[in-house]
Amino acid sequence: MEQETPKTANQLYRESGSTLSFKEWIEREKAKGTEMINQEIADAIARLQGGEPQVQENVSTTWYGLNKNVWIFGGLIIAGAIAYTIYKKRK
Repeated sequence: MEQETPKTANQLYRESGSTLSFKEWIEREKAKGTEMINQEIADAIARLQGGEPQVQENVSTTWYGLNKNVWIFGGLIIAGAIAYTIYKKRK
C-alpha cells in the first residue's frame, strides 16, 4: 500500500478554493494542524538521504560587492601605474 505524500501549501490552497488570502489561509491551516511540506526542503532531504554528492551551485564571484574580475583588473592597472612611475623616475 502506497503512502500518500503530503501536498505543498500552494497545492492545498488552490484545491481549497478559499476566498481568504494565502497568508490568512495558511495561518488558519497551521492552527488546525494540517500537514504541509516545503518542496525545496523535501528535495534537499531526499538528496541527502539518497547519498548523492552535494554540489555547491552558488559559488560567490563577488568580493566586497564587486566581481572578482573587477578587483583583478583594477589591481593590474594600479600595479602597472606604479611600475610605470618607477620606470620613469629611474630613466
